[in-house]
Amino acid sequence: MAQNTRPRSASLIQGLLQQRQWPSSQLFGWLLDDVLADLTGQRKPDPPPVEALSSLRDLAGEYARCVAEHPPFEDLLGPVFMEVAHRGDQQARGQFFTPPGIARLTAEMLNVEYSGSHPDGRLWQVYEPASGAGGMLLAFIQVQIERFTPESLRHWSYTAIDLDTRCAQITAAQLLANVLIHQMPMGEVVVYQGNALAPDADWRVIVHASMEADRPTARHPARIEAVQAAAARNVDLFGLPA
Repeated sequence: MAQNTRPRSASLIQGLLQQRQWPSSQLFGWLLDDVLADLTGQRKPDPPPVEALSSLRDLAGEYARCVAEHPPFEDLLGPVFMEVAHRGDQQARGQFFTPPGIARLTAEMLNVEYSGSHPDGRLWQVYEPASGAGGMLLAFIQVQIERFTPESLRHWSYTAIDLDTRCAQITAAQLLANVLIHQMPMGEVVVYQGNALAPDADWRVIVHASMEADRPTARHPARIEAVQAAAARNVDLFGLPA
């Protein structure tokens, strides 16, 4: 029997490619901005053309349906980005996302010590210094839910960074959309755009969402140092106490 390789977000890919008035990559960028605006309440000062708003609303609705219809924290936007944003251009960009099966296997191999709330009252932390579309981080969260419980996400802080602005936005959108649609609140989500090996002055905060108001800021020196240490050790994903 032939294996079905149709992406789970195929309907979203089709919807983007069917729009002939604007390049699909540009439309995808507007869609990301629109989805993040819905999730964070912060809209960009340079909105898309009025003529595109109806199509963007339809596409945002289709993305929400895809998230709702599939298991929590599936990588749905990664395949869309690779298919729509730069079709056939991966080699020139040097962007090759970790296949879902490899991401899942890696997450399953991680020996994460977790016994509920941190003994010091802090959040446990995971750092992803080259997030791409967030596939590794999403796989880690899926395994975490299976090993522990969805409630365990409340005790964790998830930090990611990527040099590509769109990739950082995709990671942020996928994390926040699942939190909202599947009703699985996380302790904290921090996503940057920038080079994890470069000075943090050049990093841009894409999103910083926390369940508690007294959590450290996204620019907290200890957080920055931990992300840079993860990148310097060439470790894609690991967890440690906050």
